[in-house]
Amino acid sequence: MKSFFSTASIALVITSFAFIVIAILYIYAPEPAREETLVTTPTVEVFALEQPNAPITRDLHAKVFADKDVDLFAFHNTTVESVEKRAGQFVKKGDVILRLDAKDIQLKLEKEISKQAQLEAEMKMQKQQVSQTKEKLEQQQKVFELSKKQFDRYKKLHQSKALSRQKLDEAQQSLERERKILIDLDHSVDTQKSKVLVSEKNSNQQQIAISQVKSSLEKTIIKAPFVGRVDKIYVNQGDDIKQGAVLVRVMDDKNWHIRAFIPSRYVAEIKAALKQEEMQAHSIYGDSRQQLKPHHIIQPSHHPSLGMDLEFTPVESESNQHFLDHYHHQRGLVVRVRLPSCATCFAVPPSTVVLSKYCYLIDENQTVKQVLVNQVGQTIHKNRTWAVVSSPDFTAGSYVVLDPSTVLVGEYIKPKVVIANAQ
Repeated sequence: MKSFFSTASIALVITSFAFIVIAILYIYAPEPAREETLVTTPTVEVFALEQPNAPITRDLHAKVFADKDVDLFAFHNTTVESVEKRAGQFVKKGDVILRLDAKDIQLKLEKEISKQAQLEAEMKMQKQQVSQTKEKLEQQQKVFELSKKQFDRYKKLHQSKALSRQKLDEAQQSLERERKILIDLDHSVDTQKSKVLVSEKNSNQQQIAISQVKSSLEKTIIKAPFVGRVDKIYVNQGDDIKQGAVLVRVMDDKNWHIRAFIPSRYVAEIKAALKQEEMQAHSIYGDSRQQLKPHHIIQPSHHPSLGMDLEFTPVESESNQHFLDHYHHQRGLVVRVRLPSCATCFAVPPSTVVLSKYCYLIDENQTVKQVLVNQVGQTIHKNRTWAVVSSPDFTAGSYVVLDPSTVLVGEYIKPKVVIANAQ
């Protein structure tokens, strides 16, 4: 037991001594050299803002419309008898384009004409009867007047006792017979006149029916309604067609108007440009260009809350193919309009604009600042197409980040400014 305590005491003394030595070494040991951290400033390419020295333009999506554009329809069920013109062919007003089968309508017309002839013959006979009855009425009027005079004379003779009562009664009976005949004839004239009026009414209605059938017959011959061009023919010879089917489209390919859509946020700028005495605009379709004359801004028929439409007409009359191609395809036409310059408008490479509404500006502390911009249009700068933006935060000479992907939105950094040869 005594040896155990002796061993434990020795171990405790050794341990204590070791801790003391370690403490002394830690206190008096020399301080290690600290490693300096090198902070590198990121290099961000920027360029100085400049106002555009070339015209500012904006591209608008547009559609082409012919001043006259008519679809011709079938007015009854029938068959295409012949096709007289081909698509693309020039036509004058009244030129026959199609002929439709009209046999049934022709038979109906003959039937209606025959019915009209019967009505007219019947009406002629009725008028003759009226004329004959009137003659009889006039003769009967004379007979009645003679009978009345004779009765009046007999009546005086009877009052003077010079004529018997029997003779007077016979004269009175004769007068009443003639009166009845006169009344019957007069009534007969009225009846016959009524029949004539009914026949005339029926004849007029029949003439209307004949006119309608003739109109239907005329509609079996499809003619050009104006001078122009056959745009499309939708049927072939021998086709069975139903009432209301579209047969032909005829268009005036000499007179076009172009309607360009203006988004709401650009309407004010376009209106300002339109007020200029000479607003320049031209249409672009593929490699083709045509100068346009602006007219007026109108309310669009579809989605008026999204923007307005601007009407144009071609300056040159010999531009049919340019607009005809787009008229058929109705896609890909762009109208480029020239906009007025502004003090806060600057040309920037397209890469600098984020989501069409943000740019990154280097402020006076050489930190990146996100600013809201209005993308006004585009311009030609250093033989490249650059965007034109406007912002109250912009001034000439301010630096804008060339590639926004090199910085983080909202991150404040101190870049080493390098003027980029941005092109």
